[in-house]
Amino acid sequence: YPSAPKKVLYHATATSNMWGVLSRGLVLPWQIENELGIIRRDHGRLGRGIYFSENPMDSIRYLHPSETSPRGTMFLVVCEVVAGNQYATSKELQGISAPPTGYDSVVSTTRSEDDLSSFDFREFCIFDTNRIKIIGLIEFGVIPDPNFLFPPVETSYSNEKVETDSKVIDPFFVC
Repeated sequence: YPSAPKKVLYHATATSNMWGVLSRGLVLPWQIENELGIIRRDHGRLGRGIYFSENPMDSIRYLHPSETSPRGTMFLVVCEVVAGNQYATSKELQGISAPPTGYDSVVSTTRSEDDLSSFDFREFCIFDTNRIKIIGLIEFGVIPDPNFLFPPVETSYSNEKVETDSKVIDPFFVC
């Protein structure tokens, strides 16, 4: 899609996934299950695609610090994304493997007075890896700080809330 408009978006991924991301790129959930034999615990609120946000702080909500790193390392993948014709929704579309007919991607609307969306921020769900180009990687660490709390994150696949007692430090652009 060389002439199509591109957005710079952020994708959060676990430290344990980084070798795979660097060697294979971002992989769709069905590829992870069918080709790699990895069982996923969620199928996404907007479908079975690859998720991005416009704001890195929104993506960070989905990360957990590495338990094997003394810095609590976490990663954000920076991508150019061709979202194309976007299907905007305020409702969850769990289980879909492609955007609705006539659309290239799915994007969530955010909660407002007029929109009772189930999403706090805009999320983009991309179903075609040819629409994604990795352009960078941000690695950062966390240190405990009782005066700073990430907002609680509630996932659609669990009733359990996840809270992190952390403060982000030492971000740097890797590539």
